[in-house]
Amino acid sequence: MPLRARVARQVIRLYNLPRGKDRLYLILRSTLRLPRRMIMELDDSLRLCCDLDEWLQRWLYCYGLDADRDLAVLRDVLRPGDRFVDVGANIGVCSLIGSKAVGDTGTVYAVEPVSSTRALLEANLTLNNVKNVTVVPLAFTDHDGDVTCYASTNGNLGASSLSNQGLDGVPETVRARALDGLIADGVIRGCDVLKIDIEGAELLALRGMQRLLREKPPRAVMIEVSERLLQHFGSAPRDLIAFFVPYGYVWHRATTSGLEPLSDLDVRGHQNLWAVRQ
Repeated sequence: MPLRARVARQVIRLYNLPRGKDRLYLILRSTLRLPRRMIMELDDSLRLCCDLDEWLQRWLYCYGLDADRDLAVLRDVLRPGDRFVDVGANIGVCSLIGSKAVGDTGTVYAVEPVSSTRALLEANLTLNNVKNVTVVPLAFTDHDGDVTCYASTNGNLGASSLSNQGLDGVPETVRARALDGLIADGVIRGCDVLKIDIEGAELLALRGMQRLLREKPPRAVMIEVSERLLQHFGSAPRDLIAFFVPYGYVWHRATTSGLEPLSDLDVRGHQNLWAVRQ
C-alpha cells in the first residue's frame, strides 16, 4: 500500500468526525490523490486486493477488521481442524479469516455463485497463498437446478441477489444446489461453523440443509437477517428465528465482549445474528 494511503487510513481510523469516516475519506482521496486500487493489509498476515470504489472494501479501509464485532466473534468461534462453510463468500473476507483460524487441518468452503465476484475471491486467495479453501461456484437453495442471479452494479458487490427487486443487476444463470446433497455427494465434507449472507434468500438455503441440522448440526451459524430483503422471498425475520428452534439453537448477537443471548426475538431492521447450539 502506498505511504500516502497508509497515512490517510491511519487518520481516518483515529478520528470520528460528525459527518463520519466516509466523508473524511473522500476529502483525503481528493487532496492526496489516493489510488482507487491497492493491496491492503487486513491484519498482520492477511492481504486484500482492494478497490475503494466498492462499499465493503472501502469500509474495511476506513474502519478495519477490528471494528466488525461479527468478524471478531467468527475468529473466536472457529477452531483448528474445523470445516467452515461460507455461503455468500463475496470477495473472501470471512473465508480468509476462516482459513487462518482453521489451520492446515481444517477446510473452508467459499460459496460464491457470481462469476465476476468469484474472480475477485480467487484473486484474494491466490494473493494470500491459501491452500485450505475450496471455492464452490454455486448458489445454495432448497433444490437442485439452474437459477438466475442478479450481479450488483451499484458499488456493493455483496448486494447481488437471486431477486431483482430493488436491484438493477446483471442477470447471470448459475447452478443451484442444496447443501444436504453436496454433503451426500462428498463435495462438502461436513460443517462445524456456517455463515450465510445471501441477501434475503437465507431461508431457501436453510431448507436445503435440514438433514445436516438434524444429524450433524454446526455448532454455530452466523446469518444476515434483513427484514426488507427477506420480504423479496416472501419471508420475514420471525421465520428465520423460528426455523432454528427445533434444532436446539439459541439466538445471540455479537457485542464487544463476545456473544450475548438475544433477549428480544422480535427482530427488525437489518443485522447479523448468531444461532448457537446448546
